[in-house]
Amino acid sequence: MLMTSLAMTSSGRDVTNGRVEELRIAVIVPYDEQRLFSRYKVLPAVRDALQRAHNITDKLVPGLRFVVFEADSGCSSATAPIAAIDLHYQQKVSACLSLE
Repeated sequence: MLMTSLAMTSSGRDVTNGRVEELRIAVIVPYDEQRLFSRYKVLPAVRDALQRAHNITDKLVPGLRFVVFEADSGCSSATAPIAAIDLHYQQKVSACLSLE
C-alpha cells in the first residue's frame, strides 16, 4: 500500500508545553485517474480544507499538526476497508475519509 504524508505545523506559541499534537487523517480513494473521486481530484481539496482548518485552529490550538496519509481504495468495497484497518493497526491515523 502506497502512502504519502502532508503535514502543516503551527508557527505560533505551543500551548501543549512544547508537544506537537497531531491529527492524523487517512484519505482512502482510488488512484485511477478515470474515477470521479480519484486522488488526483480529491487530495487538492483535502489539502485546501486542511490549510483553511490550520489557519483557524492555529489560533485556538497552537502546535496542532495535520498529517494526511493516503491509500488506494482500488474503488473496491473489499480493498478500502482493508486499507483503513491496516492504517488503524499501524496506529497511523485518528480519522479515515473514504469515497467509493
